Amino acid sequence: ALAAAGSAHLAEDWYSRMVREGKETAAALASLAEVLVLNWGPDGMDNAQEWIMQFRSSGKALTPAVYAAMASGDVLRGEFEQVEARLQQMDLDGLDMDERSLTALLLSYANAEPQQSGLAEQMFKQHILSGRMEATREVLEALRAAVGGGRCLALRRELQL
Repeated sequence: ALAAAGSAHLAEDWYSRMVREGKETAAALASLAEVLVLNWGPDGMDNAQEWIMQFRSSGKALTPAVYAAMASGDVLRGEFEQVEARLQQMDLDGLDMDERSLTALLLSYANAEPQQSGLAEQMFKQHILSGRMEATREVLEALRAAVGGGRCLALRRELQL
């Protein structure tokens, strides 16, 4: 899709066409939001918020992917408190964390200065041991980035993953 191409203008044109045709989805909205936030910074965040409000006003439900996409800039900057706040809002909105949002959170811990290895390990254990999500390749790669290869391997052995 055009949203994956990285051009915010193309992504907005692509998504606008989907809206006109009544084909917009939460997955497409997440793709658009991520491109806008990563390419346009605060202005992109504002545009993404407008698209999200329009999506919600049409009676459609957001998904964890949309919240993770909105946090993508904070993830890259290691602003883990902001990522945590977005995911707490997601929880308040009645959505459970999924693999994509856990990956975003773990990467925010990995990118933080100083790195937040302890928090990453704690959140990984909490969500994997709950049995509501799997330790996907993406989740494990984010964990490795946050805690290091040796500790990641030890956790996988400890949790029998």
